[in-house]
Amino acid sequence: MNRQQFIDYIKSPEKLNAESILLLENLVNDYPYCQTADILFVLNLYKESNIKFNSQLKMASAYAPDRKVLKQLLNSLQKAFSPLKDTEVISKKEISSADIKPQVIDQKTNILDLTNLLKSEVNSLLLSSGLHDTGRQYLTLHNLTDKLEGLLQQYSTSIETKTKEDSPPKENNLKANEDIIDKFIKEEPKISAPSKTEFFNPVDTAKQSLVDNVEIVSETLANIYYKQGNLAKAIKIYHKLSLLNPKKSSYFAAQIEKIKKEIK
Repeated sequence: MNRQQFIDYIKSPEKLNAESILLLENLVNDYPYCQTADILFVLNLYKESNIKFNSQLKMASAYAPDRKVLKQLLNSLQKAFSPLKDTEVISKKEISSADIKPQVIDQKTNILDLTNLLKSEVNSLLLSSGLHDTGRQYLTLHNLTDKLEGLLQQYSTSIETKTKEDSPPKENNLKANEDIIDKFIKEEPKISAPSKTEFFNPVDTAKQSLVDNVEIVSETLANIYYKQGNLAKAIKIYHKLSLLNPKKSSYFAAQIEKIKKEIK
C-alpha cells in the first residue's frame, strides 16, 4: 500500500473491503506503532466479519494510550457500518421521504466525523514521519502515540457535545462485538501500571526521562522491560535491534512473536 491509498481509506473509510484487509495487514506489520493503521485494520476486519477481528482488537488495545477512548471510537465506527435488521424492512407504501432522510444522514455523519478528524492530522503525520511509496523507514512509538492520543481525545470530545438520538436496534453480532470490547477494557493486562500512587521525586523523574528518551537499545534492556511487564516497550527495543543488526533479525523476530503470543 502506498501513501495515497492509505490517505484515501482515511478520507473514505466506507471504501474498506475484503481486498484492503491484506493491504492494511501488511502496513501494520511494517509499521507496528502506527495506531492509525491499527484502527483502520480493526475497522476493516469488523466490517468484513473477519475471523482475525478478536485477536487484532487485543493488539490495538495493548498499544492504545487510552483504551476507553479506543472503545468509544470503535463503537462509533461500528454504528457507521452496522447494517439494518431484516425485520426493520417496511412496506414502501409506509415509508415517506421524511422517514428515510434522518437514517441516511445519521450514518453519513458518523463516517464524516471520522474522516474530518483523521484527514488533516494523519496526512501531516505521514509527511513528517517519512512514509513513502518505497522504503521502510522506522516510525517511533512516541511520535505516533502523541499524535493519536490528541486526535482520539478530540474525537471523544466531539461525540460528547452532540445531541444523543435514538439509534435503531443493533444485530446480535454487533452486540457481541461490543461485549468483547468491554471485556478487553476491563480484563486486558495493563502495561507497567503501578500498584500505588508514588510521590513526585525529581531525581527519579530525571533518571526515568533519560532512560525513556535516549535511544539506547540492547537485549538486556529489552529483557528488563519484558520481565517488568512492559511488553510494548520490549517489542519496540527488539524492532530497533532488528534494524540495527540485520544478521540477527530472525532471532529478534522470534522474540517479538513470543511476546505477541503472551499479549493474546
